[in-house]
Amino acid sequence: MCFVDDDTNDLVKPIHDRMPVILSQADYPKWMDSKEQDAEEVKYMLDSIRPTRLVGYAVNPRVNSVRNN
Repeated sequence: MCFVDDDTNDLVKPIHDRMPVILSQADYPKWMDSKEQDAEEVKYMLDSIRPTRLVGYAVNPRVNSVRNN
């Protein structure tokens, strides 16, 4: 997972200081193209998603524990 340090949206800020990159399905092929060498061509994909497009909810702390399989 890729993170963007400076564009954490208001929904994610209370949870984490970095924003995960969330791609639109149309961008999957270009993001995964191992021949794409120009960072400027994919940089637009790093724009932070609007908080209204996300839903946040609490989960059991066991979810983030490596002790659980």
